[in-house]
Amino acid sequence: MYFSRIGDFMPDINELIKKKLKTYPSDICEVAIKAIELSESGLPVESIAEQIGNVIRQVVRKKGDSE
Repeated sequence: MYFSRIGDFMPDINELIKKKLKTYPSDICEVAIKAIELSESGLPVESIAEQIGNVIRQVVRKKGDSE
């Protein structure tokens, strides 16, 4: 099977990656899945990096509160 563009099969790959991420700790899974979702959004790289940074800060805060 041939794909005319890489985007034709990326959603399938991303879904597979998301499923495999479920085996990792929840904080890692949360950041990685958000990164995948943001990469699919078409936002500029700078915006994606900023939002991922925000997610990481939230995860760290949550983890600190639970300890």
